[in-house]
Amino acid sequence: MHKIKSITFEKLQFQRIGRVRNVLGHTIEAEGFDVPLNGRCVLHTDHGGIYADVVGFTDGKTLLQPLGSVSGVKPNTKVTLYAENPSLPYSEAYLGCVIDPLGKILIGNPSSSTMAMKTNNLPLNINERGSIDEIFHTGVRSIDALYPIGFGQRIGLFAGTGVGKSMLLGMITRFSSADVVVVGLIGERGREVYEFVHDTLSEAARKKTIIVAAPADYPAILRMQGADVATSIAEHYRDKGLNVLLLVDSVTRYAQAQREVALSAGEAPAAKGYPASVFAKLPCLIERAGKSKDGGSITAVYTVLTEGDDMNDPVADAARGVLDGHIILARKVANKGIYPAIDVPSSLSRLAQDLSDGSTYKAILKVKELFSMIDENEELYSLGLIEPGSNQTLDKAMAMKAELINFISQDFHEASTPKKTKEQLDELSRKIK
Repeated sequence: MHKIKSITFEKLQFQRIGRVRNVLGHTIEAEGFDVPLNGRCVLHTDHGGIYADVVGFTDGKTLLQPLGSVSGVKPNTKVTLYAENPSLPYSEAYLGCVIDPLGKILIGNPSSSTMAMKTNNLPLNINERGSIDEIFHTGVRSIDALYPIGFGQRIGLFAGTGVGKSMLLGMITRFSSADVVVVGLIGERGREVYEFVHDTLSEAARKKTIIVAAPADYPAILRMQGADVATSIAEHYRDKGLNVLLLVDSVTRYAQAQREVALSAGEAPAAKGYPASVFAKLPCLIERAGKSKDGGSITAVYTVLTEGDDMNDPVADAARGVLDGHIILARKVANKGIYPAIDVPSSLSRLAQDLSDGSTYKAILKVKELFSMIDENEELYSLGLIEPGSNQTLDKAMAMKAELINFISQDFHEASTPKKTKEQLDELSRKIK
């Protein structure tokens, strides 16, 4: 008689199988299997497999967001779990390349050897963070002089359309003192991704840059994950002790993608149609940047799109409260042909005083004061409604207007070295006195 060997349940591997019950817009409802939130599943259609991520549960059903076209999905389509915690295939050879949020090479040569990279990391623990005490040089004179940024600082770049946002991002990418640059292009037009790679980046900058692109035609779940993946890559290099520059363009489109996913999953809209989860996820993303006490850092620039130049947009308002400062690009400045079109009085670096010596910080305040006087009184002054001599500070501001504008203006291809920036600020400060 044959002996039956004992089998433990731990050695048995059961495949979790579910079935599609409903397709509502871009959300698929499946039932019959237990899978974790944020897990990745496969929809088995007649034309092949389609990846879909778990975004929620309702009435015993699992809500899935497909990572591609839902063509071929029909009732009772088989669904299986692919990974409980999906990872990104990544290689050091990807520097100089453009990849999508799934790790697929869009521009560049694929690598034969990749590693699995986690993409849903938690922010650094408070005890793991280092103090921000060293200036990060962007190579942009107006920023380095008036809004000094430290290694590990998070800055917002607030801008409407057509005011030179992409141009300024390109300057920072090319001129900065970072060891590695990670760029997340979220919800951009495909043409803009191509132009950023081939027209904006220099050859030297491209070699130390990796771009994660999730263009506007990608599903919302992938556009949302694009920012997470870019941040994860930046964290990888920070953990190796390198100083990383992370550019996310834009955090507004990240929030819009999260809004699409949340609303399709049944979450109730709140401020301007944004569900509450959007404002919960935003700080989690931004807080992942920063400086580690072990030496590496992620200095981050997040662009925020201001519709109609409205700074009170819910996403802009939420981002401003989390970030360590904001650079505002103003249409009124761009219309005068001044680039970068920075609104000097309204922009702010929260660490400017900590990163500057006493005399430099006084010079910063004085320059900003003169720009503020010009903004508030230029029209009245030119019309003769304010008499010269009634306000000495205003008289000095108007007399130095051309020099002040020349100081903040910078050619797209011209980098300003730390030494040159300091000398020009000191010279301007002496003239103001």
